[in-house]
Amino acid sequence: MKVSRYNFAHVEEASHNSQVVIYNSRTGAMAALEPDKYADFKKFEENGICIGDTEFVEQLMYCGFLIDDDFDEINHIKASLHASRYNNSVMSLTIAPTMACNFACAYCFENGIDRNEEMSEDTMKRLVNFIEARASHLDELHITWFGGEPLLAVPQLETISRHVIEICKANNVKYTSIVVTNGYLLTQENANKLMDCAVSNVQVTIDGGKELHNSRRPLVDGSGTFERIIQNVSLAKHIIPITIRINVDNENHTCLGEVMNVFNVISIESNNLRRSKNMKILVKPADDAITPMGCVIKLPTICILFW
Repeated sequence: MKVSRYNFAHVEEASHNSQVVIYNSRTGAMAALEPDKYADFKKFEENGICIGDTEFVEQLMYCGFLIDDDFDEINHIKASLHASRYNNSVMSLTIAPTMACNFACAYCFENGIDRNEEMSEDTMKRLVNFIEARASHLDELHITWFGGEPLLAVPQLETISRHVIEICKANNVKYTSIVVTNGYLLTQENANKLMDCAVSNVQVTIDGGKELHNSRRPLVDGSGTFERIIQNVSLAKHIIPITIRINVDNENHTCLGEVMNVFNVISIESNNLRRSKNMKILVKPADDAITPMGCVIKLPTICILFW
Protein backbone atom coordinates (compact mmCIF):
# COMPACT_ATOMS: atom_id res chain seq x y z
CA MET A 1 0.00 0.00 0.00
CA LYS A 2 1.27 3.46 -0.93
CA VAL A 3 0.09 7.05 -1.24
CA SER A 4 -1.22 8.30 -4.59
CA ARG A 5 0.94 10.86 -6.37
CA TYR A 6 -2.23 12.79 -7.29
CA ASN A 7 -3.30 13.84 -3.78
CA PHE A 8 -3.68 17.50 -2.83
CA ALA A 9 -4.60 18.90 0.57
CA HIS A 10 -6.22 22.14 1.70
CA VAL A 11 -6.64 23.30 5.29
CA GLU A 12 -10.05 25.03 5.39
CA GLU A 13 -9.14 27.55 8.07
CA ALA A 14 -6.02 28.58 9.97
CA SER A 15 -6.88 26.63 13.10
CA HIS A 16 -5.56 23.46 14.71
CA ASN A 17 -9.14 22.20 14.96
CA SER A 18 -9.95 22.74 11.28
CA GLN A 19 -10.79 19.98 8.87
CA VAL A 20 -8.46 19.20 5.99
CA VAL A 21 -9.93 18.73 2.52
CA ILE A 22 -8.02 16.20 0.43
CA TYR A 23 -8.56 15.80 -3.30
CA ASN A 24 -7.32 13.19 -5.76
CA SER A 25 -7.05 14.54 -9.30
CA ARG A 26 -6.95 11.06 -10.86
CA THR A 27 -10.19 9.72 -9.36
CA GLY A 28 -11.90 13.06 -8.68
CA ALA A 29 -12.54 12.02 -5.07
CA MET A 30 -12.73 14.64 -2.34
CA ALA A 31 -12.95 14.12 1.41
CA ALA A 32 -12.99 16.30 4.53
CA LEU A 33 -10.80 14.77 7.25
CA GLU A 34 -10.71 15.54 10.95
CA PRO A 35 -7.26 16.69 12.14
CA ASP A 36 -6.46 13.38 13.86
CA LYS A 37 -7.36 11.37 10.75
CA TYR A 38 -5.26 13.61 8.54
CA ALA A 39 -2.38 13.33 11.02
CA ASP A 40 -2.57 9.53 10.75
CA PHE A 41 -2.60 9.80 6.96
CA LYS A 42 0.45 12.10 6.96
CA LYS A 43 2.37 9.81 9.33
CA PHE A 44 1.88 6.97 6.89
CA GLU A 45 2.79 9.17 3.92
CA GLU A 46 5.95 10.61 5.47
CA ASN A 47 7.17 7.89 7.82
CA GLY A 48 5.38 4.71 6.78
CA ILE A 49 3.59 4.41 10.13
CA CYS A 50 0.59 2.12 9.68
CA ILE A 51 -2.91 3.55 10.01
CA GLY A 52 -4.72 1.62 12.73
CA ASP A 53 -8.28 2.36 11.62
CA THR A 54 -9.08 -0.38 9.09
CA GLU A 55 -12.32 1.23 7.92
CA PHE A 56 -10.50 4.52 7.35
CA VAL A 57 -7.87 2.73 5.25
CA GLU A 58 -10.60 1.04 3.18
CA GLN A 59 -12.21 4.42 2.49
CA LEU A 60 -8.87 5.92 1.46
CA MET A 61 -8.26 2.97 -0.87
CA TYR A 62 -11.75 3.20 -2.35
CA CYS A 63 -11.28 6.89 -3.17
CA GLY A 64 -7.77 6.42 -4.57
CA PHE A 65 -5.90 8.38 -1.89
CA LEU A 66 -4.10 5.12 -1.09
CA ILE A 67 -3.29 2.53 -3.76
CA ASP A 68 -1.77 -0.95 -3.94
CA ASP A 69 2.03 -1.10 -4.09
CA ASP A 70 2.00 -2.64 -7.57
CA PHE A 71 -0.49 -0.17 -9.05
CA ASP A 72 1.13 2.17 -11.62
CA GLU A 73 -1.03 5.30 -11.83
CA ILE A 74 0.71 6.77 -14.86
CA ASN A 75 0.33 3.58 -16.91
CA HIS A 76 -3.31 3.34 -15.79
CA ILE A 77 -3.99 6.89 -17.03
CA LYS A 78 -2.23 6.17 -20.33
CA ALA A 79 -4.20 2.96 -20.79
CA SER A 80 -7.48 4.73 -20.04
CA LEU A 81 -6.62 7.49 -22.50
CA HIS A 82 -5.78 5.03 -25.25
CA ALA A 83 -8.89 2.97 -24.54
CA SER A 84 -11.13 6.01 -24.82
CA ARG A 85 -9.34 7.21 -27.95
CA TYR A 86 -10.02 4.00 -29.82
CA ASN A 87 -13.40 3.19 -28.31
CA ASN A 88 -15.91 3.38 -31.16
CA SER A 89 -18.87 2.76 -28.84
CA VAL A 90 -18.61 6.22 -27.26
CA MET A 91 -18.82 9.44 -29.25
CA SER A 92 -18.20 12.95 -27.88
CA LEU A 93 -19.05 16.01 -29.93
CA THR A 94 -18.50 19.72 -29.31
CA ILE A 95 -21.16 21.72 -31.12
CA ALA A 96 -21.24 25.49 -31.60
CA PRO A 97 -24.79 26.43 -32.66
CA THR A 98 -23.52 29.98 -33.12
CA MET A 99 -20.24 31.88 -33.16
CA ALA A 100 -22.01 35.06 -32.07
CA CYS A 101 -21.29 36.33 -28.56
CA ASN A 102 -22.65 39.09 -26.35
CA PHE A 103 -19.31 39.46 -24.50
CA ALA A 104 -16.08 41.17 -25.55
CA CYS A 105 -13.49 39.27 -23.51
CA ALA A 106 -10.01 40.64 -24.18
CA TYR A 107 -8.40 37.19 -24.31
CA CYS A 108 -11.06 35.46 -26.45
CA PHE A 109 -9.84 33.19 -29.25
CA GLU A 110 -12.62 34.60 -31.44
CA ASN A 111 -11.13 38.07 -31.68
CA GLY A 112 -11.03 39.02 -35.33
CA ILE A 113 -13.56 36.33 -36.31
CA ASP A 114 -17.01 37.02 -37.72
CA ARG A 115 -19.07 36.70 -34.54
CA ASN A 116 -22.54 36.80 -36.08
CA GLU A 117 -22.61 33.45 -37.82
CA GLU A 118 -25.26 30.94 -36.70
CA MET A 119 -25.65 27.29 -37.62
CA SER A 120 -27.82 27.00 -40.71
CA GLU A 121 -30.78 24.68 -41.06
CA ASP A 122 -28.85 22.65 -43.64
CA THR A 123 -25.91 22.21 -41.27
CA MET A 124 -28.26 21.12 -38.48
CA LYS A 125 -29.80 18.48 -40.76
CA ARG A 126 -26.38 17.20 -41.79
CA LEU A 127 -25.28 17.05 -38.17
CA VAL A 128 -28.35 15.07 -37.15
CA ASN A 129 -27.81 12.72 -40.09
CA PHE A 130 -24.18 12.27 -39.05
CA ILE A 131 -25.25 11.20 -35.55
CA GLU A 132 -28.06 8.99 -36.80
CA ALA A 133 -25.73 7.13 -39.17
CA ARG A 134 -23.50 6.13 -36.25
CA ALA A 135 -26.09 5.64 -33.50
CA SER A 136 -26.59 1.91 -34.06
CA HIS A 137 -22.93 1.31 -33.15
CA LEU A 138 -22.91 3.55 -30.08
CA ASP A 139 -23.39 2.87 -26.38
CA GLU A 140 -22.96 6.50 -25.32
CA LEU A 141 -23.17 9.93 -26.91
CA HIS A 142 -22.01 13.11 -25.18
CA ILE A 143 -22.43 16.64 -26.54
CA THR A 144 -20.76 19.80 -25.26
CA TRP A 145 -22.61 22.92 -26.42
CA PHE A 146 -20.07 25.67 -27.02
CA GLY A 147 -19.70 28.89 -28.94
CA GLY A 148 -19.65 31.79 -29.30
CA GLU A 149 -22.35 32.00 -26.70
CA PRO A 150 -24.64 28.97 -27.13
CA LEU A 151 -27.55 30.60 -25.30
CA LEU A 152 -27.81 33.10 -28.16
CA ALA A 153 -28.91 30.13 -30.26
CA VAL A 154 -31.36 28.31 -28.00
CA PRO A 155 -33.74 27.48 -30.89
CA GLN A 156 -30.94 25.67 -32.75
CA LEU A 157 -29.89 23.91 -29.58
CA GLU A 158 -33.48 22.80 -28.98
CA THR A 159 -33.98 21.57 -32.54
CA ILE A 160 -30.80 19.50 -32.61
CA SER A 161 -31.41 18.16 -29.09
CA ARG A 162 -34.93 17.04 -29.92
CA HIS A 163 -33.69 14.94 -32.86
CA VAL A 164 -30.68 13.59 -30.93
CA ILE A 165 -32.81 12.52 -27.97
CA GLU A 166 -35.17 10.66 -30.32
CA ILE A 167 -32.27 8.97 -32.10
CA CYS A 168 -30.66 7.88 -28.82
CA LYS A 169 -33.94 6.50 -27.48
CA ALA A 170 -34.54 4.54 -30.68
CA ASN A 171 -31.04 3.02 -30.55
CA ASN A 172 -30.78 2.57 -26.78
CA VAL A 173 -27.87 5.00 -26.56
CA LYS A 174 -27.04 6.76 -23.28
CA TYR A 175 -27.14 10.49 -23.99
CA THR A 176 -25.57 13.26 -21.89
CA SER A 177 -24.83 16.92 -22.62
CA ILE A 178 -23.45 20.05 -21.00
CA VAL A 179 -23.50 23.74 -21.93
CA VAL A 180 -20.52 26.07 -21.60
CA THR A 181 -21.91 29.59 -21.24
CA ASN A 182 -20.90 33.00 -19.98
CA GLY A 183 -24.06 32.92 -17.83
CA TYR A 184 -25.51 36.26 -18.88
CA LEU A 185 -28.52 34.64 -20.56
CA LEU A 186 -28.92 31.81 -18.06
CA THR A 187 -32.42 32.86 -17.08
CA GLN A 188 -34.90 30.56 -15.38
CA GLU A 189 -36.71 30.21 -18.70
CA ASN A 190 -33.55 29.13 -20.49
CA ALA A 191 -32.59 26.83 -17.63
CA ASN A 192 -35.92 25.03 -18.02
CA LYS A 193 -35.40 24.78 -21.77
CA LEU A 194 -31.97 23.24 -21.21
CA MET A 195 -33.45 20.68 -18.84
CA ASP A 196 -35.96 19.76 -21.55
CA CYS A 197 -32.99 19.29 -23.89
CA ALA A 198 -31.43 16.73 -21.53
CA VAL A 199 -28.61 19.06 -20.49
CA SER A 200 -27.15 17.69 -17.27
CA ASN A 201 -24.82 20.55 -16.31
CA VAL A 202 -24.16 24.20 -17.16
CA GLN A 203 -20.63 25.58 -16.82
CA VAL A 204 -20.34 29.32 -16.14
CA THR A 205 -17.03 31.21 -16.08
CA ILE A 206 -16.18 33.78 -13.42
CA ASP A 207 -12.85 35.60 -13.70
CA GLY A 208 -12.59 36.92 -10.14
CA GLY A 209 -14.41 39.49 -8.04
CA LYS A 210 -16.82 42.00 -9.49
CA GLU A 211 -14.33 44.67 -10.58
CA LEU A 212 -11.80 42.33 -12.16
CA HIS A 213 -14.41 40.13 -13.81
CA ASN A 214 -16.15 43.13 -15.38
CA SER A 215 -12.83 44.42 -16.73
CA ARG A 216 -12.07 41.06 -18.34
CA ARG A 217 -15.52 39.85 -19.40
CA PRO A 218 -17.68 42.87 -20.30
CA LEU A 219 -20.60 43.03 -22.71
CA VAL A 220 -19.80 44.19 -26.22
CA ASP A 221 -20.90 47.69 -25.21
CA GLY A 222 -18.46 47.65 -22.27
CA SER A 223 -21.08 47.15 -19.55
CA GLY A 224 -20.38 44.94 -16.55
CA THR A 225 -21.72 41.39 -16.37
CA PHE A 226 -20.85 40.10 -12.89
CA GLU A 227 -24.02 41.00 -11.00
CA ARG A 228 -26.32 39.68 -13.75
CA ILE A 229 -24.44 36.36 -13.82
CA ILE A 230 -24.58 35.96 -10.04
CA GLN A 231 -28.31 36.75 -10.05
CA ASN A 232 -28.93 34.22 -12.82
CA VAL A 233 -26.92 31.50 -11.08
CA SER A 234 -28.71 32.02 -7.77
CA LEU A 235 -32.06 31.31 -9.48
CA ALA A 236 -31.10 28.81 -12.17
CA LYS A 237 -29.30 26.51 -9.73
CA HIS A 238 -32.71 25.44 -8.40
CA ILE A 239 -33.52 24.14 -11.89
CA ILE A 240 -30.29 22.73 -13.33
CA PRO A 241 -26.87 21.71 -11.93
CA ILE A 242 -24.28 24.47 -12.36
CA THR A 243 -20.49 24.48 -12.30
CA ILE A 244 -18.77 27.80 -11.69
CA ARG A 245 -15.36 27.72 -13.38
CA ILE A 246 -12.69 30.13 -12.17
CA ASN A 247 -9.60 30.39 -14.37
CA VAL A 248 -6.90 31.47 -11.94
CA ASP A 249 -3.71 33.27 -12.92
CA ASN A 250 -1.15 35.59 -11.33
CA GLU A 251 -3.42 38.61 -11.77
CA ASN A 252 -6.61 37.27 -10.19
CA HIS A 253 -5.56 34.55 -7.73
CA THR A 254 -5.99 36.91 -4.78
CA CYS A 255 -9.66 37.35 -5.77
CA LEU A 256 -10.53 33.70 -5.12
CA GLY A 257 -11.63 34.46 -1.57
CA GLU A 258 -13.80 37.32 -2.81
CA VAL A 259 -15.60 34.99 -5.22
CA MET A 260 -16.18 32.44 -2.48
CA ASN A 261 -17.59 35.17 -0.25
CA VAL A 262 -20.05 36.12 -2.99
CA PHE A 263 -21.42 32.59 -2.99
CA ASN A 264 -21.58 32.59 0.79
CA VAL A 265 -23.84 35.65 0.57
CA ILE A 266 -25.97 33.92 -2.03
CA SER A 267 -26.25 30.91 0.26
CA ILE A 268 -27.96 33.10 2.85
CA GLU A 269 -30.24 34.82 0.36
CA SER A 270 -31.04 31.88 -1.89
CA ASN A 271 -31.91 28.79 0.12
CA ASN A 272 -28.44 27.68 1.13
CA LEU A 273 -26.66 27.65 -2.22
CA ARG A 274 -23.38 26.89 -0.45
CA ARG A 275 -24.54 23.40 0.46
CA SER A 276 -26.51 22.75 -2.70
CA LYS A 277 -25.81 19.51 -4.53
CA ASN A 278 -26.67 21.43 -7.70
CA MET A 279 -23.67 23.69 -7.34
CA LYS A 280 -19.93 23.23 -7.53
CA ILE A 281 -16.91 25.41 -8.15
CA LEU A 282 -14.06 24.32 -10.39
CA VAL A 283 -10.76 26.15 -9.99
CA LYS A 284 -8.49 25.89 -13.03
CA PRO A 285 -4.97 27.39 -13.01
CA ALA A 286 -4.39 29.32 -16.21
CA ASP A 287 -0.75 30.14 -15.50
CA ASP A 288 2.02 27.67 -14.57
CA ALA A 289 3.79 30.41 -12.61
CA ILE A 290 1.17 30.49 -9.89
CA THR A 291 2.54 29.66 -6.46
CA PRO A 292 0.50 28.29 -3.52
CA MET A 293 -1.71 31.10 -2.23
CA GLY A 294 -0.64 31.24 1.39
CA CYS A 295 -3.14 29.34 3.50
CA VAL A 296 -5.90 29.58 0.96
CA ILE A 297 -5.25 26.63 -1.37
CA LYS A 298 -2.50 24.85 -3.21
CA LEU A 299 -3.97 24.36 -6.66
CA PRO A 300 -3.62 21.08 -8.52
CA THR A 301 -4.09 20.94 -12.28
CA ILE A 302 -7.85 20.84 -11.73
CA CYS A 303 -9.46 21.19 -8.34
CA ILE A 304 -13.18 20.75 -7.79
CA LEU A 305 -14.62 22.37 -4.70
CA PHE A 306 -18.19 21.39 -3.92
CA TRP A 307 -19.84 24.56 -2.67
